Amino acid sequence: MIFLDISGAFVVMLYVPVVAYGKSLPMLYIVVFLQALIAALYEPVRQAILPMIVPEQDYLKKATTLTGIAWSTIAAIGSLSGGIIVSCMGPYVCFGKNTFERCII
Repeated sequence: MIFLDISGAFVVMLYVPVVAYGKSLPMLYIVVFLQALIAALYEPVRQAILPMIVPEQDYLKKATTLTGIAWSTIAAIGSLSGGIIVSCMGPYVCFGKNTFERCII
């Protein structure tokens, strides 16, 4: 899991040169593919490690439920906050080039 987290951080950093320098669509597809691949590998690993962390069967059901609730809550809060930021500041501030300069002006 740690390896996937670190490699995911490096893959996310690949967006910077793609967006800042080239706007190369094939390179963007490769970076998105790598990010999706890491996410697809991470989720089964995360679910498989839960029985190792919670060895008792009585608590495994509760731990699985809490993990699902936590994931759903974070996904809802992230979507909500992203929607609020886009609606208040506009899509150009969130997704446009020279984002920092537009926030200051």
